[in-house]
Amino acid sequence: MSENENFKCFCGEWRFKNAFFVIDEVREKVCRDLPCYGEVDGKEYCVLHYPKKDKFEDFNDIFLERIEEDVWDFRIVYFPQKLNYEREEFSKNADFGHAIFADGISFKYCKFGGKFVFFDSIFLEDAFFTYSHFYGQVNFNAVDFRECAYFAGVTFHEKSYPSFSGTKFKKGIFAGVEFEQPAYNRKVEFNKATFLETIDFSRTKFYLEATFKDAKFPKSGRTDFKSVNFHRSSSFENVEFFDADFGKAKFCSGKETFDKTIFKYCKFDKSVSFADTEFYQQTDFEKTSFQNAHFEYVTFAGRTNFREAQFSEDVFFNYSKFGYRNEDRISSTQVNFGGAYFGSNSRVFFDNTWFSWHTNFGYVKFDGYVLFKGTSENPVFDNVFEEHTFWSLLDFNYTTIEKPEKVYFQMVRLRPSWFVNSVFDLRKVNLIDIDWGDGHSTFSIKDELRVLEKRIKHNSKKLLTITFRQIADNAESKNRFEEASIFRRMALETEWLEKNEKISNWINNLVFENEKLKRRFSGSKKEEDEPNPPTTSFGILLKSGGFFIHGLYKITSYYGESWDRAALVLALIIFLIFPLIYTQTEFQVTPKTIPLQVVVKGCNEVAEELKSICKIESRGLKFWSEAIPHSLATATLQSVEYRVPKTPWGSVLMILEKIFAPLQAALLALAIRRKFMR
Repeated sequence: MSENENFKCFCGEWRFKNAFFVIDEVREKVCRDLPCYGEVDGKEYCVLHYPKKDKFEDFNDIFLERIEEDVWDFRIVYFPQKLNYEREEFSKNADFGHAIFADGISFKYCKFGGKFVFFDSIFLEDAFFTYSHFYGQVNFNAVDFRECAYFAGVTFHEKSYPSFSGTKFKKGIFAGVEFEQPAYNRKVEFNKATFLETIDFSRTKFYLEATFKDAKFPKSGRTDFKSVNFHRSSSFENVEFFDADFGKAKFCSGKETFDKTIFKYCKFDKSVSFADTEFYQQTDFEKTSFQNAHFEYVTFAGRTNFREAQFSEDVFFNYSKFGYRNEDRISSTQVNFGGAYFGSNSRVFFDNTWFSWHTNFGYVKFDGYVLFKGTSENPVFDNVFEEHTFWSLLDFNYTTIEKPEKVYFQMVRLRPSWFVNSVFDLRKVNLIDIDWGDGHSTFSIKDELRVLEKRIKHNSKKLLTITFRQIADNAESKNRFEEASIFRRMALETEWLEKNEKISNWINNLVFENEKLKRRFSGSKKEEDEPNPPTTSFGILLKSGGFFIHGLYKITSYYGESWDRAALVLALIIFLIFPLIYTQTEFQVTPKTIPLQVVVKGCNEVAEELKSICKIESRGLKFWSEAIPHSLATATLQSVEYRVPKTPWGSVLMILEKIFAPLQAALLALAIRRKFMR
């Protein structure tokens, strides 16, 4: 047996399973009968696998022989010189798996018709594939590009099925690359790929699904996806970005119904720009963290999810659209910020943003500045689809704001029901030039309850009343007295509806009480049939829930807001109601010049000719000449000694007028004061 027959090429280090099986195959098909060329660290190699650059001439001879044979199996081969092909066509399959390219390669403007495998290969210098075309399957999984990998202008055709999973790039240039759509559903994978210094996918077109899940992007260099076009779904799940630019990108531009864009669990540790970007289908930023984010002029045409996202610094949604709108059509979309957190150093700008449909800020925490600013043409929260929503168009349910004075709503359309169940102090929020309504007419309590009860039914009127009062306090603190007056009335009107409802329930319950009464008298009484009536008049008032007092307040002055109503009721009290009552009440009437006490005491002692003028009449007062003056005097707390009620009931009436007339005058003064304040 010769020395060469005992030789087994070491081939190279193997990082994967089935090492012996693969190495034996490599020795058979790559090493063949090549003799031992040299030894490194006690390991023997053939000329193809010998890991030194000084083998150049000997290696080149064997390499050219294999090329002449049209055999392209170079697994684990160590290439000492640069492979340089330009404008060549390769129709055969080639396997460079686990190879090492010491001086890099250059395949510019080439066409690869066969299957090319670079799995786990290492490029110690630059690798050029610029403007080449791959027609057959190509595998770059686990490749290590230790310098720059140039794929600019490359076209991966429909049967190439490119894959870059686990690939390492010092610099990866994919500018202007086209990934064509395969005949059946396949994807291009950059999962767990690593880009150390540079990543450039600007103007790249992905006609098939693309995934970058768990990829690692440069900490110091810029991640460039500017003007990239993803026609189908794309995923960047669990990726950490540092300085990233997705400006003018298009996601899901093929507009396939079930496609989506995923940025879940990502971290944007520096500035990221999505300015002028278009998301045509569902977009997911769930639990993603942002430092400084730019979403200016972005179109979110599909459902958008920022649930539990975190924004540490400034975030700009200026002129962005949540929904799709152009000259031909308008379509709606939902956006969910539920549970998101905006940090103490954040400033959130929704300047001239357009929300077309349901927008959820439920359970959001705002610790910094927030600005919602609209224009006369765009009130930010549009009502175009509001009638078709099954819930509130805007949701601040359990939203917390650390400092409400840092929140600004300016020239936007809002509805009071949207703020019900928010746990921040609405009285301190800056509300400037707000359109409280549906965009066409002023809001009504009925409409607000209809919107509110889609999500909250229990105590909806009470909760809406609280919100109305907070908005009224907010308006009054900013000297918007007319607006404050409107919301005070709305609060009391809503409370009145609640009391009406209670009274209605009480009346409806009379049937049940009647049945209980029948059982008590029929001898079949149950424990719950025991009567529990109020024992005092005060108890009756409590039972009514203030219904009568509230009703009087409404009738007499529209809750202290209407001075003309208060004046009218005061006039009715003084000049009509009590005068009419006095005409039917028996008074003791004496001449105006002689008080009643004098008449009673001394009339028997006067001369007979004077008794005609000191007689006492018992009758009701004359309406014009006596009842009205008497009512006016009583209302102004004056005593009239020549007209005294003869019965206790008459005295009670005068006492009631002395109470009600000044109270009504006070309501008139309150209403006038509020009128002048407005």
